[in-house]
Amino acid sequence: MLKKHYKYLMDFFSSLANRCGFNSDTYFNTLFKKHFQQTPLEYRDSSRHR
Repeated sequence: MLKKHYKYLMDFFSSLANRCGFNSDTYFNTLFKKHFQQTPLEYRDSSRHR
């Protein structure tokens, strides 16, 4: 179950990065973290608690 959830999240972030014009998930994550001081996953988790 956990592997399935992880794969879903990775596919989601990959799709998001692609739709934003990034060819590399790693580069998207790097810029996201630089701008928001947290990874996309951390951002998603923290926004659920607001």
